[in-house]
Amino acid sequence: MAKKISQPANRNGDNLEPYRQLIEIQRQLVKLSRQHEKTKRECAELREKLAHEVMASRGGRTKLQHRLRHTAGKWLQRLPLLSPSTPPVPAQPSSC
Repeated sequence: MAKKISQPANRNGDNLEPYRQLIEIQRQLVKLSRQHEKTKRECAELREKLAHEVMASRGGRTKLQHRLRHTAGKWLQRLPLLSPSTPPVPAQPSSC
């Protein structure tokens, strides 16, 4: 005699619905994960592009040296000029 395997009766609809919802949530999770990775790559690319643009706008080291020289020249122009009749102030010898 063959035994019959009884299957649970469907009560109030489909008893597999929670599993289907779980699978749908997992699909959404995978989709969001891929989207997150894509946006991370795009963000890194934009950050790199911005860094290159900032470095290009600064003009590198020579432009910085020029700016420093220009600023130092402005400050020196503001200082009172020493006339030949005014002796320069001697520097104090250090006690080191």
